[in-house]
Amino acid sequence: MGHIPYYYWYSFPYVSQKNLILSNIFKFYRLRNILKRPKDSQAGENVEYVMLVFQIVAYFVMVGLTTSLAFIGEQPLIEQRGSLFYVVLLQGLLMQHMTVHIMFNHATKEKYTPSENRLFVLVMCVCTVVNLFYEYLDVLKCVYMLILIVVVCNFHFIFNTVWEISHILGIRVFKVKPIG
Repeated sequence: MGHIPYYYWYSFPYVSQKNLILSNIFKFYRLRNILKRPKDSQAGENVEYVMLVFQIVAYFVMVGLTTSLAFIGEQPLIEQRGSLFYVVLLQGLLMQHMTVHIMFNHATKEKYTPSENRLFVLVMCVCTVVNLFYEYLDVLKCVYMLILIVVVCNFHFIFNTVWEISHILGIRVFKVKPIG
C-alpha cells in the first residue's frame, strides 16, 4: 500500500460536504411528511426546492472552479509550497461573503439567488477565464488579484450595511463627536 497523493487530501472536504448536504436534504424531505405543521402556523419558511437545488449547484460550481485553480498551469499551485493556502483563503473569503449575504437576505425576508450576488458572478467569470487561458497567465497572481477583489468587496458590503442600519436607526457611526 503506497502513500495517498496530496490532491486526494485536498478533495476530501469537497466530497464530504457534498455527502453532508445531500444527507441533510434527504432527512429534511423525510421529516417534512412526518412533522407537518398546521397550515396557519407562521413558523419557518416554505422551501422552494428548485431554488434550493440551484443554490447547491452554484455552491459546487464555485468550489469546483476555485479548486481547479490549484491544478492548472505548468507548475500547479498544489505542487508549490505554500501556494495552496491562497486558493483555500480565496474559497473561505468568498464563502464568508456568500454566507453573510444569505443571512441578511434571510433577516430581511428576501429571496437569495447566487446569480444576483455580483461578487460570486465576477469570481466565477474570472476563474473560468483563468482556466481557459492559463497558458498565458500567472495563476498565482490571478489568485492574489481575486483575493484582493473579494477582500475589498467584503469591506464595502460590511461598511455599507453598517451605514444603512445606522441611518435607519438614527445612530451616528463612523463620525467623531464635536468638542464642546
